[in-house]
Amino acid sequence: MKKILLSISLALLISFSLFVSFQYIFQKEMTTNETQFFSRTFDDSDKILLIGSSHVGMLDSEEIEKIINENHSEEFEIYNLAKGSDTPTKRLKHFSQIHSLKPILVVYGLGFRDFAGITPINNEYPLPNPENFIKNSFYFEADFLQNPKLTTLNVIRNIVGVTPSHATSMTSTPFFPYSERHSNIMYLEDIGIFYKNNAEVTKIPEPENNLQLQSLIFLLNQFENNNIDVILFITPHNSEYLETLNDVDKKNFENIIEFIENKYDIHVNSLLTNYTKSEIWSSPNHIVHGPKGFIFNQDIAKMIIEET
Repeated sequence: MKKILLSISLALLISFSLFVSFQYIFQKEMTTNETQFFSRTFDDSDKILLIGSSHVGMLDSEEIEKIINENHSEEFEIYNLAKGSDTPTKRLKHFSQIHSLKPILVVYGLGFRDFAGITPINNEYPLPNPENFIKNSFYFEADFLQNPKLTTLNVIRNIVGVTPSHATSMTSTPFFPYSERHSNIMYLEDIGIFYKNNAEVTKIPEPENNLQLQSLIFLLNQFENNNIDVILFITPHNSEYLETLNDVDKKNFENIIEFIENKYDIHVNSLLTNYTKSEIWSSPNHIVHGPKGFIFNQDIAKMIIEET
């Protein structure tokens, strides 16, 4: 029995060590890409930055730049700095990098997941968060484990040739890798089937207890203190995803947006339900990238033109 327990413990230790090493290597590769992008030599053109999660990542920065420059007396450079599974807390850590580009405007897309709470450990979800486990057990900052699922998926896709492990730092969308799957349509009927077979729970704490909202407030204060104008918008979601949310979480999200608008006396542009029934989705909750998603690019371009 002791040999069996020892073998199991050794197997678990080896598996966990390989998992951590795997995540560290490929997350370091992504971090290197960020370093390369921000160390680029940029000209003095007016820069507009798009930031947010993968929902924002689906925007075509080149198409938006083309629309704006064709309808504006000035010329702008548009950079899409979206990252998969980004949150205000994660974005706050990179404010200095954003500030280094000296943007005249930041366009920040926010969705339900941006304000989701951390799932507590309970009987239903007994496994600990790997980042917190390492941090609490070994007193080691394990930032590379913030999103092990995304890192793992990117590596698997790289192995099978679906997408590169990261985007190239020389593009105007340096942190979001595109592949053929991002330009293919997933129909609403299939999305509905997906959510029936894959329950997705997005729990959103109320404003007074929402850590992501607190990070967003701090980030917006940073923009304000450094004279960087900001456009906030709610990212589009399809009808099938919206049906997975309960009324409490929807109300908490509404209260968060209302709090932001009142605190900063700004209007948060909402694209939440603009395309709910449109067949322009490439995945269960992402607008298709490229020409098929033109209306999304066009609506963001209109926001920017009105602001500038």
